Amino acid sequence: DDLPDNLEPDSTERSKNDEIVDNIAECLDRMAIGDWPTLHGTRGGDFRASLLERVEGLQAELSHLSGRNMELEQARSELTGRCGRLEINLATQKNNCVRLELDLETQKEICDKLEANLKAQKECVTKTEADLKASEERCTSLTKLRNSLDSRCTGLKKNIDEQKCKFETSQKKLAETETELYDMTKALAEEKARTNKIQRKNNQLNAKINSLKSHISMSQNS
Repeated sequence: DDLPDNLEPDSTERSKNDEIVDNIAECLDRMAIGDWPTLHGTRGGDFRASLLERVEGLQAELSHLSGRNMELEQARSELTGRCGRLEINLATQKNNCVRLELDLETQKEICDKLEANLKAQKECVTKTEADLKASEERCTSLTKLRNSLDSRCTGLKKNIDEQKCKFETSQKKLAETETELYDMTKALAEEKARTNKIQRKNNQLNAKINSLKSHISMSQNS
């Protein structure tokens, strides 16, 4: 999922792009006022040939910018895919948390029932102490039952602690996933803004090149 580090044009590349746009604008402005000799110091066919050569160079630069735009589009697509996977993972983590909460609630209900049952058994033991004194065998049986209930209650409490630990771990992972999703969403927005800026410059450059070609064609026809 690693992305290239050179997606954003450096200052030299941005200056070069701006220079291309300025050069085209200068050509159009001088052609509009008929300033043919001062642009390159040539006239007629020599100037047209020089201008065509310059347009070809600008078209090559435009092709380079289009390639950069495709790289940025691919990077944006990769970021979109990563965000989609993170959203799926987040939904899975939330579902796991819901299941753990339900399991924890169920375990608590079971523990409450067992504690109530144990309390009832203790009350029963208290009420029948006189009979238990006369019957050691029955007392032994009730003692074993109580020990069994205590053991089960201890096991359930341990299980609840484990479920609580798992739930806290899931919450921590959920928080980390939400943070990562936020970072990825922010990065995607920044990449989209840079891509839109380059696309606008490309559109401007295409429009000026088309206008320049139209002027050249008109000049050749005349």
